Amino acid sequence: MTLPSRLTNIRGFLAEEFEVKPFMRVLEVSIGTGANLRLLPADAEMHGLDLSLGMLRACRRNLRRQHRDATLYQGEAERLPFRDDSFDLVFHVGGINFFSDRKKALAEMLRVARPGTKLLVSDETEEAVADVYEKMPFVRRFFQNRKEKVESPMALLPAEATEARLRTVNRGKLYSLTFRKR
Repeated sequence: MTLPSRLTNIRGFLAEEFEVKPFMRVLEVSIGTGANLRLLPADAEMHGLDLSLGMLRACRRNLRRQHRDATLYQGEAERLPFRDDSFDLVFHVGGINFFSDRKKALAEMLRVARPGTKLLVSDETEEAVADVYEKMPFVRRFFQNRKEKVESPMALLPAEATEARLRTVNRGKLYSLTFRKR
C-alpha cells in the first residue's frame, strides 16, 4: 500500500523519533491496522494492543502481507497487560483523545517501558479537528459538540516522566509528545 506523500512524511518524522536498537521489544498502544510497524526494524519483537477486534483482524492481515510478525492483544490502554519495565519502545499514534482516562493510559505506558526508554504519543491538534474532522461525514459525530478542546496530554504526564518535548507536525495538524522514563 502506498501512502500519500503527506502521510509518508508524517510517519517518517515519527520514525525519526524512535530510538531503534537491535532486537528491541516494541509496544504500540492502539495499534489499529499496524501501519506504523513497518517503520521498525525487522528484528524488533513487536507487540500491539487495541480495543477493537476488527482493527486487530485488519492488523493481522496487514502483517501477513508485509511478511512481518507481532503479538497482538485486545485491551485498554488504561490497563496494559504487561509487566513493569518490559519494552524498549512504547508509542501511541492517534486516538488518545478517545481514551476514557488519558492520565492513567500515560502512566501505564510509562510503567511498561524500561528505565531510560523514550516514549512517543502523537495525535491530532485542535486545528486539525476543527478544519478537517468536524467536517468529514463519517467522523464528525465523534468531534462535534465537544466539551473541551483537543490538546496534547503533556500536563497529564506522571512525575517520573522526564525530558518531555512537544512539537507540532504537518503544519500544526498533529502534535508529537516525547518523554522518557527515569
